[in-house]
Amino acid sequence: MNYVVLEKAKPYFRTRKGKQEFVRGYVSRAAVLPTPQEQEMGKESLMEYLKGVSGMFPKREGFEYSSMEEFILKNGKFYEPKELPKDIPEGKVKDCFMNAWHLAIDRPDLTYVEGYASSIIPVLHAWCVDKQGNVIDPTWGTGKAYYGVLFTKDYIMKTAMRRKIFGIIDNYQEGYPLLKEKPKGGVIER
Repeated sequence: MNYVVLEKAKPYFRTRKGKQEFVRGYVSRAAVLPTPQEQEMGKESLMEYLKGVSGMFPKREGFEYSSMEEFILKNGKFYEPKELPKDIPEGKVKDCFMNAWHLAIDRPDLTYVEGYASSIIPVLHAWCVDKQGNVIDPTWGTGKAYYGVLFTKDYIMKTAMRRKIFGIIDNYQEGYPLLKEKPKGGVIER
């Protein structure tokens, strides 16, 4: 995939333990979408990864799903990569869960999605989708393929407030509740 930088990466600062520190700039937006061939390769790569990892782990007692990947595979679907609209601000690097959470909460027309996405390799990722199922990814701009699970605003808000961190599926702090059973009213059916 060829990328053209639309604008320079902007530096930002964050406060950690009372000290302000410089953090690497934002990810520059991709000016071109991946080609259909790149998208298809990304989809194949994601499916191969999800199926492969899903089959690696035995089911544990009290769990409906053996892994996060199995949960995503059985409850998710592919979403169409699109360019990041100009009215959507770029998010901070490596903060996809926070970026997507804030965007979904701030914009009633968008829905939070968590799953796997591929730019180079499949990674656990979060983004939003519009009503047509188009990806709005404030962290990457655009990737090659996206496969994930839609969550209601109420569920992501309650989960983040309770945990005090962003991210829904990889919830080891509470014993992976989504792997035990799909929450009623939290996951939007595909």
